[in-house]
Amino acid sequence: RLPTPTATAAGTPSATPVAGDPTHGLGERFVVDGERPVAYTFTRFLRADRLGPIGREADQGAFGVADCTVENRWREPLAVPIEEIVLRGGVRLFARQDDTDAAAADDRVDLPPLTDETTFPGTPVRGVLAFDVPTNPDNDYYLSITPPGDAEEPVHRVPVGRLADLPALS
Repeated sequence: RLPTPTATAAGTPSATPVAGDPTHGLGERFVVDGERPVAYTFTRFLRADRLGPIGREADQGAFGVADCTVENRWREPLAVPIEEIVLRGGVRLFARQDDTDAAAADDRVDLPPLTDETTFPGTPVRGVLAFDVPTNPDNDYYLSITPPGDAEEPVHRVPVGRLADLPALS
């Protein structure tokens, strides 16, 4: 279930939350229930013009980097469900492998990429996801998290804010 796109006063599309969908803040641990429940804690969001030791440039303008802890609450090992973590707000973006690998290889980041991680029951994994983000100043971003393989559960939201308002990766 995805929020319904609407237009803001400036004409930039945004997403309106569906009534009853839970919203979570930075540092808040929450569980996305479903067939395979997963707990998340987003610690910080950062922006960067370039990522990695060779300075990979964003295709759309800048990178949004999410620092996240993922905990498998299911009974069997589970790949981190990155396809269920979507950056929204005028766009719909998924974390890309190359961008996330570049972020994890960056000297300014001391966390592994979550794109290749497997979580084991009860063992949290902390890492990063990177999103190639348009630099439209009117986009107010948020993460939309759904349960792996279960679209009937509510969409969980974590506000990110405007890209320009995020601290720079330093």
